[in-house]
Amino acid sequence: TIAYERASASDADVGLLMSSLMDVESRGRVMLVDGEPVFDFGDLSTPGDRVARAEMAARLVDLADECGFMVHGVAAPAMVSHASSSCAGAVDSRGRVVGVEGVTIADASVLARVPPETPAAAVTMEALRIAGALGEELS
Repeated sequence: TIAYERASASDADVGLLMSSLMDVESRGRVMLVDGEPVFDFGDLSTPGDRVARAEMAARLVDLADECGFMVHGVAAPAMVSHASSSCAGAVDSRGRVVGVEGVTIADASVLARVPPETPAAAVTMEALRIAGALGEELS
């Protein structure tokens, strides 16, 4: 997914062109170390994800050039990783972190796979489902 976002309501000439790798193979995990949760997001840990990210970065640079974007203050595309699906194997069906009492996760990190398009609907549905289960549990 490639998106453009204006960075300022008052300056239409300043914005951000960004890309997102939505259908990843990499998986993270949550572990308990001395009773504390430790997160390993596993970002770009598979060859397929690294190739896809490199191809996307090249396409982003080409698109920016084609559209006349000027790069200010960034020598190369910056990579920011989102932890989608990183906790999918660490939570139960109600979003509770296995082995950690009182911790519930209800965001994109609990989805086993993220849809290739904008994941907002899938994330919202999962968050609402988990919130409903949590509400029942707490009432």
